[in-house]
Amino acid sequence: MKYVLTSILVSSALQLFAQSFEITGRITDGNNQPLTTATVTLNNTPLPIHINLEGQYTLRGLKPGKYTIRISHTGYKAQEKTIDLSQSRRLDFRLVSETFNIQEVYVTAKESRKLGSGSVIDRKALEVLQPSSFTDILELLPGGRAIDPKLTSNNSINLREASPISTSGYQTNSLGTQFSIDGNIINTSSMMGGTSQLFAADPNSNRDNTFTGIDMRSISTDNIEKVEIIRGIPSVEYGNLTSGVLLIDRIKGKTPINFRAKVDGTSQLFAIGKGFDFYQKKYKLNIDADYLSANESPNDIYTKFKRINASIRGEKEWRNEHYSLKWNHALDVNTTLDNDRFDPDNDYNLTDNYNATKRNYSLANKLNWSSLKPTQLLRSIEFSNSINLNTNAISIDKLTQPLTATLLVDALETGSQEATYLTSAYVSHVDVSDKPLSITSKLVSNWSLDFGVKHALKIGGEYNYSKNLGFGQRYDTKLPPNPNISVRPRNFKDIPAYSNISAFAEDHFTIGKGAFRFENSLGLRAFSLLNLDDRYTLSGKINLDPRWNGRLHLPQLHIQDKPLIWSIGGGYGKQTLSPTLAYLYPATIYKDIQELSYFHNNPDYRLAWAYTEVFDPTNYQLENASTQKWEVSADLEFNDNRFTVTYFRDRMDNGFRGATTAARLAYTKYDNNSVDPNTIDHKPDISEFTGTAQAQYDTYQRYDNATSTEKEGIEYQFTSRRISGLNTRFTLNGAWFKTINRNSLPIAETISTSAVTDGKIKQYYGIYTNTDGYYREMFNSNLTIDSYLPKLGLNLYLSAQNIWFSKRKTMEKSDLPTGYYDIDQQYHPYTEADRTDVVLRYFDKKTDPISFRMSTVPIDLQVNFKATKRIQDKLRLAMFVNHLWTYTPTYKEYGVTYQRKDFTSPYFGMELNLTL
Repeated sequence: MKYVLTSILVSSALQLFAQSFEITGRITDGNNQPLTTATVTLNNTPLPIHINLEGQYTLRGLKPGKYTIRISHTGYKAQEKTIDLSQSRRLDFRLVSETFNIQEVYVTAKESRKLGSGSVIDRKALEVLQPSSFTDILELLPGGRAIDPKLTSNNSINLREASPISTSGYQTNSLGTQFSIDGNIINTSSMMGGTSQLFAADPNSNRDNTFTGIDMRSISTDNIEKVEIIRGIPSVEYGNLTSGVLLIDRIKGKTPINFRAKVDGTSQLFAIGKGFDFYQKKYKLNIDADYLSANESPNDIYTKFKRINASIRGEKEWRNEHYSLKWNHALDVNTTLDNDRFDPDNDYNLTDNYNATKRNYSLANKLNWSSLKPTQLLRSIEFSNSINLNTNAISIDKLTQPLTATLLVDALETGSQEATYLTSAYVSHVDVSDKPLSITSKLVSNWSLDFGVKHALKIGGEYNYSKNLGFGQRYDTKLPPNPNISVRPRNFKDIPAYSNISAFAEDHFTIGKGAFRFENSLGLRAFSLLNLDDRYTLSGKINLDPRWNGRLHLPQLHIQDKPLIWSIGGGYGKQTLSPTLAYLYPATIYKDIQELSYFHNNPDYRLAWAYTEVFDPTNYQLENASTQKWEVSADLEFNDNRFTVTYFRDRMDNGFRGATTAARLAYTKYDNNSVDPNTIDHKPDISEFTGTAQAQYDTYQRYDNATSTEKEGIEYQFTSRRISGLNTRFTLNGAWFKTINRNSLPIAETISTSAVTDGKIKQYYGIYTNTDGYYREMFNSNLTIDSYLPKLGLNLYLSAQNIWFSKRKTMEKSDLPTGYYDIDQQYHPYTEADRTDVVLRYFDKKTDPISFRMSTVPIDLQVNFKATKRIQDKLRLAMFVNHLWTYTPTYKEYGVTYQRKDFTSPYFGMELNLTL
């Protein structure tokens, strides 16, 4: 009997095990409409099943047991059911639409609700935008516009500017824009560059960001969760800036494997990322990497840019009923490579080569303690520390071919010495090692006080250390990259480090009176530079930056039982930027003058002699650059429609630039004919030549506070509510910008070398004021229509970006100097009679007045299109077309007709996103 019963039980079990069941059902939305593209997950495993047009599905071949079925669809709340399957079942799913949050879905930038003007761009907007680098994100700002990527040159940032000036001397605003990633400031104060003075035509000029700050090409966008761009007056927590602040928050926590591949006309991008969430250990881990390769143009494969970024980020939390403690840590490695090579079929100059590799190693840690007791006086303390080391290596091979017998002078001290002759042609090899090191530590505490009025206090301090560890410039001084080189190899390690220490305090409080609320943020930041020589004016100087932002919330008005929420705001602040190491410690200048060139047919009899004057261009009176900013704004919101407008004015009178100064050089000019080449039988000595004392002026640059920038503008944005059914939102934003740039200090210019008297040159130099200035103005509007269609898994984005007009003008300047110095260093006012003098007339530049006329370009309209399609929540396909259609009509100015192209070739791109 026992064996019989055992056989029956085993047989029944085998029969049950051999059975298979199925689950059928229908997937619909709240209106009982079928959802044919839903994702079905069985026990956390996605199933590639077919859902027919009626929303019906079938799961076959299921063994008895416990199953968890999850149905998800973009735009709907996921639904999950658990069953113990012992027979075939029917399970219907009705997903609830998340349309109650549809108004919160923005695929453009939205205006920040914080005090001060700013824009917030979230992950959804980045997915639709399809950026390759951070440069693309700026399209979403008021006054921004879509541009084709230019990734083979430096991408610097210029906020609130009309057509930024690309010439040197107007780079302080880009240098003074601060980038923060996960709360850690990117410090560029110790960059030294290194090639601008080595070459007559610097091959590194359009990639060098020594004086422009962050190169936005280096910032990956695939791991960004949110970006806040503060265009107005930031909190005093942020310092060492003159323009704006960009706060970048990266993705944290659990995410599936995300793979992105993008291809457009000039570049290819591949990115991958994965997030883990270890619940029991309360630990989050994110890993991601990306690779970008770009060409100058589709037809140019010889000028390239590459970027390789990798990041590991973690967050550990400890929590109890009293407090929460979070530890964030990150390790980042970023690499960019620029290079030029030559086409062997089309170029003769096969020896030239350029290669620049930049690597950044960053280690960041942040501890945040937060109280969970609502009555606690101390609300939170946050300490962050980051170490950033850049290794910027430049390698250049340059063919040099002096046209005449050219002297080689490599003296390091002032005086006369024998020189040699350069060979007729040679290849110069230059290596530059620029290794900026920065260490930043920051402590921020938040307090809550209540004295009838609640005060949120922020008190903290920051310390920044900057040092360059690179070996600097290396090249064979016998084979210089430029025969007329004015510098010598320099070791960047010899440059002293410096530190910036600061403290700040800010009070955020609101005063209420009836239905009125007046919200304020009042703060003060103090900072000083350490480890500076006492000769510097900045040594030991304490600088103060006061800032205030306020907003008056007005009583709500009700229109058709819906509230109109409106407020007016304003702010004033000072923002100060310290000079970088490159400004404080410029390279020593060497001015070489040929005194004798006795070029005998017999090389053994040749003699060359030169005088070298050494100048230290260090400006110990260099000051910080500071901007005074104020703005007023209005914000109106009704029925999920919002309109904001901001008027601002910024003024900076002491930006950094190279200012030209002159110096008198006294030397001896030897007569070649004083030694007869026909009778000489030895290499002559310098004493055998007859010499005459002579002098001339020469100019060189030193950095000064000589740039004035005035910015004025109006920024506006209207965002409609999403139209029900179509889920379509209209966004209209734009700006009117006016920017005036000037050189605020006089400059020195020597008289032209074509004005030769008695065989002498540069016998005078003039002092010119009002020498440099540019006026720029523009008004634009961007109308964006975006449709977010979760049922179809589709996003459509159409933008009409129009520059209604743009104006530009070179400011009037005097062609004449205010005065001049003669070779005896005597000053003379420049008179009308001097304009007809045989030599002094060369001071008159005789600029054509046409050069100072205002140029106005009318309407420039372009239409762009982007589309994103989700498939089964696992695959997302996207494409974009810049300037799909353009309108640039012919216009007439000053009697001249300007024929513009009515269209520009569209610029296409597409990408694939895969989620696993």
